[in-house]
Amino acid sequence: MNIINKIDTFLNESKIETFEEFTELVKRDCSEFLKEIKSSKAFLYRGIKGVSDDMGIKTPRADRKPKDTSAKGHKYLGDLFKKHHGWNPRKEGVFCFADEFSTHYYGKSYIIFPINGYKYLWSSNISDLYAETSSDYSFNYEQVYGNLNILWDDGELEEFMDEMMGNYEDEDEDDDEDDWPNRDELESDVLDAARIELNLLIKDYNKSNLSILLNGTQYNKHEVSLKCKKYYYIVYSGKIDDDLALSIFN
Repeated sequence: MNIINKIDTFLNESKIETFEEFTELVKRDCSEFLKEIKSSKAFLYRGIKGVSDDMGIKTPRADRKPKDTSAKGHKYLGDLFKKHHGWNPRKEGVFCFADEFSTHYYGKSYIIFPINGYKYLWSSNISDLYAETSSDYSFNYEQVYGNLNILWDDGELEEFMDEMMGNYEDEDEDDDEDDWPNRDELESDVLDAARIELNLLIKDYNKSNLSILLNGTQYNKHEVSLKCKKYYYIVYSGKIDDDLALSIFN
C-alpha cells in the first residue's frame, strides 16, 4: 500500500507507522490549525494516559468526567459555558496547554493537532478554572472572602454565611440581634453577586486569538479546551518539537 492510500485509511485507525506518515496526515487533515499556529511555530500539549503508541489519532470522549471538580460544580460550570459559548468544554473538551510541563499531572505528554472543523476556548484572565473557583480569595462580599464554589457547594456557602453573620455580631455586639440583617435575604444577595461574577468570567473566555496564547510565555500555562471530532497525537520530546516545526512550517 503506497503512502497516499495509507493516509486515506488513517482517519479511522490509531496506528501510524512513521514520522513522515504522521506529518503528511497532519498537513492534510489539520490545515486550519496549522494556519492558525504558523505565526508562533509553537504547539499545544496534552497529558494522556493509557496510550501506548508514540503517534496516532484519537476520538475525544463526548462525556468527559471531571478530575477535580465536583459533579455539581462540573454541571454548573458546563451549563454556563453552554449558555455563553454554545458548547460545554467541561464535558466535550480536550484540555491542553502551550506549556509541555503543565501536562505532566494529567499523563504522558503529547503534542496534539485537531482535525479541521475544530473550535476552542481559553481565558486570558484564568489559567485554571478549577483553581480559580476553589481559591479562598476568588470571591468577596462586604470584605468577607471565600470562593465561587459557594454557588454549588452547600458546605462552603454555610461557612461563608457563618463568617458574614459573625462579623455583624462582632461589630454590633451591643445592639439588638433584631437589627442584624436577615440571613436568608443576605444569602440570596451573596449568591446573586457570585453568579454575576462567575458569569462575567465565563463570558469573557476567548473563542479565537490562539496565537496570542502561543506567542511568548504570558499565557502558556493557561488551559485551552478544544472541541474536535478527532485529533492527532505524537509523543513529546525536544527533538520532536524541532522536527515537527521543520517539517510542517517549512
